[in-house]
Amino acid sequence: MAAAACDPRDKGPEPAEWYLAGNFTSAGDQPAAHLARRTATGWTGLDEGADGPAHAWALFDSDDTVGDPGLLYLAGAFNYVGNETGEAGHIACWGPLFRYGARRGDLNCDGRVDFDDVDPCVLALSAPEQYAVQYPGCDALAADCDDDGAVSFDDVEAFVRLLGG
Repeated sequence: MAAAACDPRDKGPEPAEWYLAGNFTSAGDQPAAHLARRTATGWTGLDEGADGPAHAWALFDSDDTVGDPGLLYLAGAFNYVGNETGEAGHIACWGPLFRYGARRGDLNCDGRVDFDDVDPCVLALSAPEQYAVQYPGCDALAADCDDDGAVSFDDVEAFVRLLGG
């Protein structure tokens, strides 16, 4: 098992999120294929997980720029993490798409950015309180698709670009 703590919003003094990697299929009562994240609201699987156990996390922040938390690297005995193939033989990296503890644009928290995220995105933009009730384990800051630190209608164009891949 390996654990890492980081403040994905890089704004402090918010509590860090904990990332856990190992040979497991659930965290708390949530499915988690070898990868999990602990936030203030509880455990969640990290994206679609990995196809094999992960052994180490490392946080790399080359410049300590506020608002840029750096990159979170993962190493282990896996061939893919989420929908991606591991780079350089069993290594994966989370960067700006995961800056807020959730993949930007993934408003229904299924680990993908697709058309199933359109309605939750509209809800996060227009009625954040209702979004929080309807998607209690999700982070509305995933709607900050233009990465300006705020969820607003300025994010719509960037969200549409994410849908286009």
